[in-house]
Amino acid sequence: MLQAVDDATRPVWDRLVHAYEYEFSRITGKEPEPDGSIAPDTILGGNVRGWIWRLDGRPAGLAAVVDRGDHREVAEFYVVPRWRGRGQGRELAKALFDASPGCWVVKQLVDAPQARAFWKRCLATLPCRNLSESEFRDPYWGPVVRQEFHWTGSGAATRHGRGRRQPVHVLPL
Repeated sequence: MLQAVDDATRPVWDRLVHAYEYEFSRITGKEPEPDGSIAPDTILGGNVRGWIWRLDGRPAGLAAVVDRGDHREVAEFYVVPRWRGRGQGRELAKALFDASPGCWVVKQLVDAPQARAFWKRCLATLPCRNLSESEFRDPYWGPVVRQEFHWTGSGAATRHGRGRRQPVHVLPL
């Protein structure tokens, strides 16, 4: 279940984002502060909204989405290791896109092959329209792969016509 981050869920977000930043530090080279904290790259607020993915009431992942006006961009995306390889990343992505139909952008560092492989598989199985992929050099991150697509909703069937989709439940703020 997808839950928007608010004041009550902010401590859960903070713990998840620290786990994400620590895991991602092997690629980014970020180091923790002397107190053990590690600064997140994406700060919630303004046009940046945080989401927590829950399974059986427990946090299983997170996402941060930046509203750029003409499109939304997935800025952070993390699934707790226990839930990886079980389709939860795909379900989280689908729930995010269903919550805000329209144009989307997803990016991965070229040096993050697992993230690139995940998004390639994920987007290939979802009903994305006008999906395109390109590489560019981000001034902060360096070489990045970017996918752009239009999302009208997951609907009742996949792009390949296989069966019904599970309903997406978004918890209110």
